[in-house]
Amino acid sequence: MNEKIDLKVFDAYDRDVGWSSARIDYDSMNSLNVSTGDMIEIKGKQKTVARCLPLYPTDERKHMVRINGLIRNNAGTEIDSIVTIKKILTKRAEHVTVRPVESIPPVDGKYMVDALEKVPIVKGDHLLIPYFGGRFDVEVIDCFPEGALLIDPATIFTIVKASA
Repeated sequence: MNEKIDLKVFDAYDRDVGWSSARIDYDSMNSLNVSTGDMIEIKGKQKTVARCLPLYPTDERKHMVRINGLIRNNAGTEIDSIVTIKKILTKRAEHVTVRPVESIPPVDGKYMVDALEKVPIVKGDHLLIPYFGGRFDVEVIDCFPEGALLIDPATIFTIVKASA
């Protein structure tokens, strides 16, 4: 059993775009002692977190991780790069402060919780929030406790003004 492994980045399957998931093969999952649904850290130039899912059988034994563009951006990586993957434990997000990347429609913390429930986050992540057929981008600028967190119904969101 390994504590961490290095895998080559590939684009997410179409069905995974917009989800906070990373797909790896069963050998890698066994090596890391992770099961479907466990949280993993993805480290490129930065660290982010995602829910682990298995690759499709056609991609087995190719030493790859399939992640979407948002996760690649949060990890500071790109397709064909190598990232380091390890199993992590998340804590419940008690308080999260986000800053919109651009002007957003009026939303409150309850809307954010509903949109992001069960999404894993770390400070510095960008999150895409669905909104009436579109999406808006926010950056996690602070969170409590520190570390890898999971949004749940009791999470309190604070939304600060967008950068000028």
